Amino acid sequence: MTASVPFHRSLSGRMLIFGVFPTAAILLGIIIWLALAMVSELRVENEHDMRILADRVAAEIERGNTRAVLVAQVMAQAQSNGLFGKREASVAYARQILQSFPELTGSYFGYEPDADSQDSDDPARTPELAGAVDSRGRFIPYWFRDHEDNELLRLEPLVDMESSLYYQGCKDLFLSEGEPLPMVTEPYVYEGKMIVEQTFPILIDGRFMGIAGVDRALSDIETFLQEIKARDGVEVFLISRAGKFVAATIESKTPSGDARREGGGEAEPTSTNHEPLLRTRKIEESPYAEIFGSFYQQRDEQGFQLSTDPLDDQRHYYASAPIPTGEWLVVISRS
Repeated sequence: MTASVPFHRSLSGRMLIFGVFPTAAILLGIIIWLALAMVSELRVENEHDMRILADRVAAEIERGNTRAVLVAQVMAQAQSNGLFGKREASVAYARQILQSFPELTGSYFGYEPDADSQDSDDPARTPELAGAVDSRGRFIPYWFRDHEDNELLRLEPLVDMESSLYYQGCKDLFLSEGEPLPMVTEPYVYEGKMIVEQTFPILIDGRFMGIAGVDRALSDIETFLQEIKARDGVEVFLISRAGKFVAATIESKTPSGDARREGGGEAEPTSTNHEPLLRTRKIEESPYAEIFGSFYQQRDEQGFQLSTDPLDDQRHYYASAPIPTGEWLVVISRS
């Protein structure tokens, strides 16, 4: 009777153990190594592409900011070069600015008290100035688009000037720096619209005499971001100098607010039946506090992360880029 040979000692067993298994292990290792290398290379390529795209989006938003600031600066320079004190002409000029720039939702001048020595004049003699001065005759005309009819322009006096960024902030910036610089305010609600303001100081013989400014509706900025989203396949988030969301493509509707001009102050965002609206919320009060917080802390330079999105629990690439005018920050996201 012949004794059976254990499989691992048989010729076929030895061939399998010392030939097939090692070869399969080596092939498997090569496959895993190649897969990891491809994943690493893909991530590097995605990071490179996202950084380039973030820079491009930031440049597009910067052009919009620069355009609005330039309009305010030209308005201020017109005052400094002959228009100052010509109240009727200034009211007409501010209205013409609003008509000529459809992306703007407001345009205005705000003089210092009795800066042109006309505050004591009887406004009844000039009915066209009725909505351009306060009860003391101070010249502060504000033209804005009606929040229900975008083609209807309304005129009323500015308010909360001494407690706001758009006026007092612009004045303080000039007094501290000694040169005229633009002011871009934080987002807030006015006449049912979420807006940001761009203002520039009016100087006469080197003295601060008031401001010129324009407003942009956040809904218009968001529409622009939605166009970027459709074109490039990314979510776009815009964050202000103070760390508040200016606009985001994940918003589902425009919130409404009371018709009080808060002069760049706080505004409580509303909610929908879905996710809370991000506009005007601080980063730390949003679902993106952890991801965007690190971007904001280093907002003067590019940033990149691969993280889990807090809203859909999917892995996303995030890239950020600074926007110089207004010191804003843009973050883009792609699954």
